[in-house]
Amino acid sequence: MRPSAVRSKAGIANDEWFVVNGGDGFVGLIDPTDPRVIYAESQDGFINRVDRTTNERQNIRPEAPDSARNYRWNWDTPLQLSPHDPKTVYAGANRLFRSPDRGYTWQAISPDLTAAGTATPWS
Repeated sequence: MRPSAVRSKAGIANDEWFVVNGGDGFVGLIDPTDPRVIYAESQDGFINRVDRTTNERQNIRPEAPDSARNYRWNWDTPLQLSPHDPKTVYAGANRLFRSPDRGYTWQAISPDLTAAGTATPWS
C-alpha cells in the first residue's frame, strides 16, 4: 500500500515510509519499467542501486581508472535516467558519465567540465 493511501485520520505516519539511502541523500529515482529498482545518491557522488523488494544495495559510483586522477564530485550529485531507455543512467561529476546497464559499467562521455582546480575565485 502506498503511504498516500492510508485511511487514518491522522494522515501518513513515519512507520509507513522507508529510508532509501543514508547520508545527506538528495535524489531518488524509480525505474519506470521496474518499480522495485531505485537509484539513490548522497554527497560526494555516492550512488546506490536499491532493490526495493530485497533491500539489496549496490554501490554504482563511477570510479577513475588507477592511472587517472580521482573524479571530483559536487555535494549534490546530478543523477538522471534516460527518458528513452530507463536502463541508461547519467551521473555528473567533473565529467558526465553514462551507464547503459543500470550502473554496472560507466563511460565518461565528456571532457573535464571544470577548470580542473586551476582557477582561483578571483580569476
